[in-house]
Amino acid sequence: MGSFRVEFFKTSLGISSTFCSKKITALKRTAILIEPKMAPKSLLIIPRASAFVIFSAVYVVSMLVWTATTRSAVQEKAATVKSNHNQVVDFINSEINRCDQGDENLKTKWGDPCKGEWFSERVINYINQNIKIINPYTSKKEIVKQAQDPRIQAEGKAGQSTEMGIIFLSSKNFSSEAGSEWVIGTCIKSPCVAAGNNELTSVYR
Repeated sequence: MGSFRVEFFKTSLGISSTFCSKKITALKRTAILIEPKMAPKSLLIIPRASAFVIFSAVYVVSMLVWTATTRSAVQEKAATVKSNHNQVVDFINSEINRCDQGDENLKTKWGDPCKGEWFSERVINYINQNIKIINPYTSKKEIVKQAQDPRIQAEGKAGQSTEMGIIFLSSKNFSSEAGSEWVIGTCIKSPCVAAGNNELTSVYR
């Protein structure tokens, strides 16, 4: 009896089970079509944020690697220049000691009499031609140069960088008098005026 009333009610309203099924199916399709349109707004926020974080991380790591590499290269060049400077100083000091122990007729390796005046230009030419030293800052073969005041060349004028890696020797000749001074100056790295970035050495006869 109940079943008959339900069927009668559906029939009287003109609603069939097939009609209901179609409506439900249509509603499901509409829901499916609406959902993708709403999804991208929330989905796009996450990729953009993630991309920003990834980019920032890559940038920071790249800068750290670049800084470490650059610092290592600068330190290596500075060490090479310092070694060159010391090599020139040791060479001149060795000639001073050799001449002090020799006789009156002994000559220096560049041809000046041991007991006489030493010409700056001859010393520089001999070093450039016979001592193998390389300036890491330039490919030029002339490593040792004359300077009226090697201190200024080593430190740079007004704190500005001078010729880095160049070893400057006093342009005045080295007198044979006891206590005569020769100054040797070199800029190791920029800025030359900063403490530890230059080498200044005095040698005495």
